[in-house]
Amino acid sequence: MARGSRYALAAAAVSACLCIALSTAASEDPVHVYDINLFATWKTVKGGVYAPRLAPLDGFAANVSYSGDNLPALTNSERLWWPASSAQPASATTFHVCAWTGADIETESLTLDKKLHFVLSLTVRRGGEEVELTDRWMYGADMALQMKLLQKDNTDCGPYSPGYVGTYSYRPASERPAGGAPWLELELSWEAAPEDGQVRLAQTVRGADGQAYEVASDPGRLLVYQDGAWGSVCGARVQPALVCAQLGYSYAGGLGGEAFTDAGADAASPILADGITCASGATSFSLCEMSYTASPNCTHDEDVWISCASMIVRGDYEWDNDPPSAQDPPSQIFWEASPPIGAPPSEPGAPPSPPALPALSEFWTHSCSLVLTPQVQTLSCEAAGPHSGNLTVAIGGALVGRLRVGPGITVTTREPVLPYKRYTDSTLTEVADEVKASADVGVTFVGVPHLRLVDSVVRGLQLSTGGPLVQCLDCAFLTMDNVTVQDLRGYRLTEDYPQRAYWIDAANLKGLTGFAEDDWWGRNGPLRLTHGPIHATGLKGATIKDFSCSSVNAANGWGCVLLRLSETLGSYPVRIANSSFTGVDVHWAGAYGTMSDANVEGTALLLRDNYSAMPMGFGAVVVDAGRPGVVADVQVTNSSFSGLTGGLGHAIALLNRATSSESTISLEGVSFRACSPSMYGAHTVYVLGSVNLFNATNTQFTGCDYGLVGVTQLAARIVLDKTAMTGNQGNFEPSLFHVGGLGGLEISECNITNNDALDVPAILVDRMQTFAFREDPDPIDNITITSSVISSNVGGFLAADQRISKITVRDSVIADNAGKDGGVFQLSRPTTGVDQVLIDGCQVTNNFAAGDHWDDPKAGDAYDGALLHTYFLGRLTLNNSAVINNTASGSGGAVSVGKGNAALLASAAEIYVINSLVVGNRANVSGGVVAAAGDAILSVAQSSQVLSNHAARGGGVLYAAGTAQAVEVDSSSAVALNTAGRKGGVLEAWDLSSCVVEGEVAANSARQGAAFHVAGGLQSLRVTGGGVFRDNTPTTPLGGSIWVGEELGSLALEAGSSVSGSLGSLEGVAELTEVAAAGASAELRECTSVCHTRPPMPPSPPVYGGEGMPPTYGGDMPPAYGGDSMPPPRANDQEGAPPSLKSRRLRI
Repeated sequence: MARGSRYALAAAAVSACLCIALSTAASEDPVHVYDINLFATWKTVKGGVYAPRLAPLDGFAANVSYSGDNLPALTNSERLWWPASSAQPASATTFHVCAWTGADIETESLTLDKKLHFVLSLTVRRGGEEVELTDRWMYGADMALQMKLLQKDNTDCGPYSPGYVGTYSYRPASERPAGGAPWLELELSWEAAPEDGQVRLAQTVRGADGQAYEVASDPGRLLVYQDGAWGSVCGARVQPALVCAQLGYSYAGGLGGEAFTDAGADAASPILADGITCASGATSFSLCEMSYTASPNCTHDEDVWISCASMIVRGDYEWDNDPPSAQDPPSQIFWEASPPIGAPPSEPGAPPSPPALPALSEFWTHSCSLVLTPQVQTLSCEAAGPHSGNLTVAIGGALVGRLRVGPGITVTTREPVLPYKRYTDSTLTEVADEVKASADVGVTFVGVPHLRLVDSVVRGLQLSTGGPLVQCLDCAFLTMDNVTVQDLRGYRLTEDYPQRAYWIDAANLKGLTGFAEDDWWGRNGPLRLTHGPIHATGLKGATIKDFSCSSVNAANGWGCVLLRLSETLGSYPVRIANSSFTGVDVHWAGAYGTMSDANVEGTALLLRDNYSAMPMGFGAVVVDAGRPGVVADVQVTNSSFSGLTGGLGHAIALLNRATSSESTISLEGVSFRACSPSMYGAHTVYVLGSVNLFNATNTQFTGCDYGLVGVTQLAARIVLDKTAMTGNQGNFEPSLFHVGGLGGLEISECNITNNDALDVPAILVDRMQTFAFREDPDPIDNITITSSVISSNVGGFLAADQRISKITVRDSVIADNAGKDGGVFQLSRPTTGVDQVLIDGCQVTNNFAAGDHWDDPKAGDAYDGALLHTYFLGRLTLNNSAVINNTASGSGGAVSVGKGNAALLASAAEIYVINSLVVGNRANVSGGVVAAAGDAILSVAQSSQVLSNHAARGGGVLYAAGTAQAVEVDSSSAVALNTAGRKGGVLEAWDLSSCVVEGEVAANSARQGAAFHVAGGLQSLRVTGGGVFRDNTPTTPLGGSIWVGEELGSLALEAGSSVSGSLGSLEGVAELTEVAAAGASAELRECTSVCHTRPPMPPSPPVYGGEGMPPTYGGDMPPAYGGDSMPPPRANDQEGAPPSLKSRRLRI
């Protein structure tokens, strides 16, 4: 048929359909129509098989009404019902419902992408009341294949059919339904779940109300799905065979199909892309690169249209022979799905040959190959030798009579078990879930000393309600080699709380008797509870290699593998290598203890019975050590975890429940990408208990949410080597690590950038969290960062409530980090601090601490520290480094020590600047570089430069609320151009014990004490020969280069020094050279040539700037007294009172 005539026929069919269009308001957004038809078969006790005949088939069964003969449908549901005005279905009738698509196999049936997911729901109503609801995930390919089966056998719908949705057994009603409701109604509804990059062919039609519908059509406009919306492609040359190949047609070497652009401009979907690039070897449109744009350079007139009708339909989903017969059907809950990732074995029609024996050094006792798919279920095993004996396996009831087994295998039926009990009432009397042997799918091995599962496939199944799909109980060793687990599905959450509420026995959770399942959004637990895919117990070792687990949806408890170690005390290895875990979703708690109790230990505590809570599960891989004393040695190499969602531990969870453990987790060559909570939860890797070592080498964590690693108790040692942690989000949880206790942290050659935890640091060591418990913790031994980049992390980098013995940062870049209470390191709790800090060969630039302000009377604490905020500091050494342009919104542009009233800390904070550059740092309160709430020591040596730092109030370089015990500038160093808005361009301190200037202190400025402001006494200041102390100029005439509030013990200006400036005091100012020349017993007379007089001042109460700040008398000073440059007298210097000795003289 010519292209134009085909187009006219499609338009006519759509127009005819629009006469029954939905009554919806006009909308700019198109409705994407996916036409799916309901097909049902049923058998009565008399043995007859009936089915409604849908076009292109002929006829209907008697007494049945059907809403689905309306292709293409404009609804998302179709119904089959028995009206009350007619006879009800025959007695004891079992109905099977399938979904299919398309009017004929040549056209519309394949205009749905075969890989497009759909969520289908079968609702059964009797007399108008819902009695059963079944959910299925299905591919477009399944429904296309169902159409092909209808062509071969028009009665073909059953549990073994690819489009199978559900089954219902009808028992006749005793009386006619009230209100004219049908005897029985079967309703099939659906929702598409496209993924980025998928395509469809459609044309735009409009209803009488103007609503636009994108209806499947061949030929049709090419639509591509990206970022949550479908859009067209314009102005591009497209090879049609590539598009058709992605839609499910045979590729045929790039031949076939048609592409054109002259089909009209009426389009409701926006233009998504205006260019396409396909490599020469591409065999599918999915391999091409799109030029996505919000501003296309073409219009809908140039949209690409494709026709695939001339091509041969691909046979991927056809059987070589007839479909399985009714005498040997597959399981009732199987359906077809897309091929597995990688190269697993082909699915045989007969039991495969046993695998070849491996080297005896592998020590396995039985090697088995298992295939569980919708069409094939086989198991073959080989014993390593006569001593190994035969195998006995227990299989689920759904596999009885269907699983083909090889020789040497004895088969029994396993007893189905509920994942856990839940109840329909808060008194916990009526169990909500029913377990049926006929619905249990899975194979259980029991007591195998070493099971080797090799070349196996588990694909396209509903997760089982009666047990895991593959299980090995009391198996000492398990090896899985080349195993594929793919396209498994659980059940969605119910949404009709409280009508369908579930209650859980919580006797083992904080001693509670019960609580209601509820995700706090109105949903209250899955429709049915299921087991995870693979489960093993009693393990003393496990090896998983070349393993693929993908597309596991709505799992309970765990998503891929649950390994329970032996209860015998010992250390047991778990090895995962060359494996991938992709698209796994664990959205609820599950069996065998995979119900995380974080919901009762986190911020939403269960404080009473019947409190609503969401039982979370874990993630893809769970290793359960069982109890303290059992050590798990987990090693993962050359593997990937991508697109995972779960509860706690989206990728890996280790459970040992120990306050201290020798367990280890080692990662090498592993990537974690886009891991996040399914609904609630946290951490890509999670440890419930303690771990002796967490080691990541050549590993990447990218784009993960709610934290990378969580350890509820002690992480004795964390080692990161050549590892990247970038673009991860915390969302009020630490974006990288959250541990209850830490022994040591080593970071080498790592890139830790662009992680964002809002107000929480990237790494948090916190025993104050409710889920962590430590009493009197030992100090963190060391934190070492070498040759790494720590950059652009929001929330800060590391915070701890443990004391740290030493922090060492070498040859690293620490830049552009921002935190609320310390831009990089936050050690501000009274329980913490650090003995030694070494910054060696580093660049520390543009970090920001956004803490509280002293200006805010409600703040109470303004010590921030853009690099470090610590409650206690022993010594900080800055060697061969640059500290540039760091800013604190409070005090301590780079470093702050102590808090508020901590001025009486036991020892001084020692700051040593060696061969380093400290430039442009700023504090919006005090201490442009360093602020200490107690005593401090500052040494600037070996060609160091401390330049252009600023504090808005006091101490352009150093602020010490206590005593500056020593300030030293050696002969090769300079402290210059530093400023303070009020006091001490270089230093503000209460007392200054000793100051030695051998180098240069010059051109610093402040309103009072251009270089040094000492509110109390200055015991000794010495400028050595060759030293320079000059041009330190106050911004007011009486401010002084040095300000001393009480006594000056010694001022020595040695020969060869260069000194200028003045000394300010309560009595006035004098030139430094004159004061130094006055001698040891000289007194400054009042009102002499070196003294500036002023009238007496009435008393002014002291105004305290904040906790830990020396008082500023008179605040900003009345204008008559010259502002801060001339403080008023003390209270006993009031008019009429005898002046004190200290107010009359400077002792020198």
